[in-house]
Amino acid sequence: MMSPESILATLDPLALTSSSTPVRREQTLADTIRWRYQLLTDAEPALMRRMAAFPAGADIKHIDEVCRPREDLGLDLINGIGRLVEHSLIVSDDAHGAPRFRMLETIREFSVRRLDESPESDEIRNRHTATFLAFLESVNPHLEGPDPARWMDILEVENVNIQTAFDHAVATGDAEAAQRIVALAWRFWQTRGHLVAGAAAARAALALDGSPLIIRARAIDAAGSIAYWMGDSAMTRSHYEKAVTLRKEAGITDGLARALYNLSFPVSDEDGVEASAALLDEALALASDAGDRQLTVLLHMSLSRSWLRESPEQAIKHADDAIAGSDEDGDPITAAWALNLRGVAHHIAGNDRAATADIKHALGVFLSLGDLSGIAVQLTCLAEIARTTGDDESALFLVGGVKSLRGATGLGINTAIDDTLREFTPATNIAALCDHLVAAHDRGFAADLDEVTSVALAWEPPIG
Repeated sequence: MMSPESILATLDPLALTSSSTPVRREQTLADTIRWRYQLLTDAEPALMRRMAAFPAGADIKHIDEVCRPREDLGLDLINGIGRLVEHSLIVSDDAHGAPRFRMLETIREFSVRRLDESPESDEIRNRHTATFLAFLESVNPHLEGPDPARWMDILEVENVNIQTAFDHAVATGDAEAAQRIVALAWRFWQTRGHLVAGAAAARAALALDGSPLIIRARAIDAAGSIAYWMGDSAMTRSHYEKAVTLRKEAGITDGLARALYNLSFPVSDEDGVEASAALLDEALALASDAGDRQLTVLLHMSLSRSWLRESPEQAIKHADDAIAGSDEDGDPITAAWALNLRGVAHHIAGNDRAATADIKHALGVFLSLGDLSGIAVQLTCLAEIARTTGDDESALFLVGGVKSLRGATGLGINTAIDDTLREFTPATNIAALCDHLVAAHDRGFAADLDEVTSVALAWEPPIG
């Protein structure tokens, strides 16, 4: 039996002699793949055909779960993969210290055709969807734990498989699977800059009927959160209100406290502190009854946000409570957002040095997590502090950097960037600024993320 390590040692990518024309080369390639496929014996062609279900390859565990070589084919998995490697029909990559096996694109196209022609095509693709839905279920609790960056990186590796699993669920009308994937994947999409794809997935999933109400409610929660991070306030409120109403009408308490917490954000922005506080009091009572400590911490964050304008001191107090609770729980993401809120409260209260320290601390955390949304918000806050303390050039440099990041990720929450620009010119027209400020903005827009965040972390408000 070949070990994964010995398989890695046999890798030799498909080598083809050159031909005089593209058509000849393509024909030579197709003939070579077909010839090597025909050299396979017993159940090996079936294993290769089934592995075509993975558009970006997979690790041993997922290959075993989808292809089931021993149960269905009487084939040892490691030996079967070894044979495919020997014939240069699959190659291996290393991801997070474990081998992943994938097909080169032309070979996969050949194998997909074989899978499509087989009577087992639907079954294999159903298994693929079930496997990556279970994978998302297993990873999701870790995203709010002590090492979320590691798990986000793992999700990034499997992002194409997750999208493929989702697409199959939608294509087959499997509302439950599609909506569960949206509910489980939205935080990853938000954090790693896949908001546009996430919004499209949420729309497609919610267009399907037939799922249990609690599954649909969770997908509506996710759709509201995606809309929030894209800056669509009307859609945010609509989804969050539906999520609360659906649960209350159906007598569903699962997730109701979190749904009320979500709804408090647009309500606070549009209706004020009192309306938001009523939702948060209801949510806090539910969270306390359920012993949900993590949600209690989040509710302190929402209270901090609600009090920012009317009482920065109250906002700081609630942010302190959220920081203490998230530090105790080992939750760096929540701690970083609480630091951001405390920093904004310090800025409103006129203490820009404390504000800058908190926001730079939060920026460092989000950089370590690879959280693009968090990074963009901290850069926005630092740009506003720079503007209000008279450092227009630094402010415009950071504004340019955030605008570039927003364009790449679909992030729309940073309306403060537009507000900052309006302070420089009512038409928010960069060209109306003086030349050195236009140049600062353009440098920020053209800079890579490392350069922009390095400038931000080094920046300090002027003394006095």
